[in-house]
Amino acid sequence: MNDQKSSGTIGLIAAIAAAVAITFALVVVLVQPAQAQQPQTQSNNLEVTPKMAAMTVRQRCSNCHAIAPDVNRFAPPLVGLIGRKAGSFQGFAYSDKIKNLDMTWTAAALNDWLAGTTFKTPDIRQRHVGIAHPELRKAVVAHIATLQN
Repeated sequence: MNDQKSSGTIGLIAAIAAAVAITFALVVVLVQPAQAQQPQTQSNNLEVTPKMAAMTVRQRCSNCHAIAPDVNRFAPPLVGLIGRKAGSFQGFAYSDKIKNLDMTWTAAALNDWLAGTTFKTPDIRQRHVGIAHPELRKAVVAHIATLQN
């Protein structure tokens, strides 16, 4: 009986270790901050799907931003983002930098925003690590564009 418990525990530990390794590998490929003007050759052969883009938005954006109509979150909603003036959604305390941007969110502007990281920019409240993989970023932007009221 003790051997069965021991082998079950070892199996559980091995499964957890494998899950951690897979998660780490995905983080290295997908979540690493974008390097300024350097192509991400090690991950360029990743086949990006709309489902992967939706999952990325759910996992990386929806903790702060609503991705469904009439849902409130910590940050302005992504629903209806494309076509909205930056820093204009009512009810949120934008930094001066965002409030003073003379920009409307377009697919190109969102792509540029997501290409970088904001952790070294102390004068904005919005923080993200960026999406280094260009095809995943393009798919995420396309998915966000579908989020409408």
